[in-house]
Amino acid sequence: MLDKTAIRNNKKFLVSCHDPYMANIFIEECQAAYENYKTILCYDTQEFVEEINRGNLFSSDKKIIALMELSEANINDVDPYLDCETDDIIILIEKSAISKNKAYTKIKTNYSYQKLDKMSDRDCRSWLHTHMIREGLKFKPEIPAFIINIRGTDLYALVNEVKKLKYLNKDITENLCTEVICESSESNFYEFIDHFTHKRVVQCLTEFEKVDQTKYIQLLHFMIGQIEKLYKIVILREQKKTAEEISDLIGIPKFIIQTKFYTAITIFNKVKLLKTLDFLNDLDIQLRVSRLRNKLIFESYLLKIFKM
Repeated sequence: MLDKTAIRNNKKFLVSCHDPYMANIFIEECQAAYENYKTILCYDTQEFVEEINRGNLFSSDKKIIALMELSEANINDVDPYLDCETDDIIILIEKSAISKNKAYTKIKTNYSYQKLDKMSDRDCRSWLHTHMIREGLKFKPEIPAFIINIRGTDLYALVNEVKKLKYLNKDITENLCTEVICESSESNFYEFIDHFTHKRVVQCLTEFEKVDQTKYIQLLHFMIGQIEKLYKIVILREQKKTAEEISDLIGIPKFIIQTKFYTAITIFNKVKLLKTLDFLNDLDIQLRVSRLRNKLIFESYLLKIFKM
């Protein structure tokens, strides 16, 4: 999964991954390897440039500085600053393919390239075991595998389940997991909504194929709830609220807001979110009254939203 030797032996990384939480795991490993470094997550290009180009005028503190999305749109803006002499750890997260231009080729040559694929079941069990220990949970060795058997290997969903178990403040047993952990069918809802809000059309429709038709209304209401949360976040950002303040107000972990929701609202602005809610509310009616197949109706509305 992760090349920990490379993490200890390098200070500049180009990390290719499609799952934002995999990027978080990589950053956590860097934090463990460089304990005295302060971690700065940059979701804005200008913020990233200012951090790596700050020099020692005001502070000599060493930092782990991560640009959370290196893209076609910003690679030429950040490229001139990536050769700065620094003791900082620099991490560039590549979430989607970038043209192999001069800037990208130079970065890939000078930076340690780390491609993070989806975890295998074995790696996921190991990661979940470590994560549960870090969260202070008490459990028997077989519990992580038991949780994955119920919930699947979606890291975002597993983090939410661990958070739920932590709130119970009990020893984690198989009976407790059976009572409180959602089955894997809902785990698909999280993968589906992530693809949907980032307009990954093929992945979204592929995930939709996995949903049982008896759960279409449940999925639709889940979608409406997530879009409403996105709209609230847009409003709060307009009010200059920080990610931490938004996390407190919405009740979603700060990291999830930054990695999932902030990237989604770059695709769905306030107007598009309102239009999406209109489409979804209309879909709710059509699923109940139309004589057409529900699958056909649902897919047609998804495509309408993607074309918006």
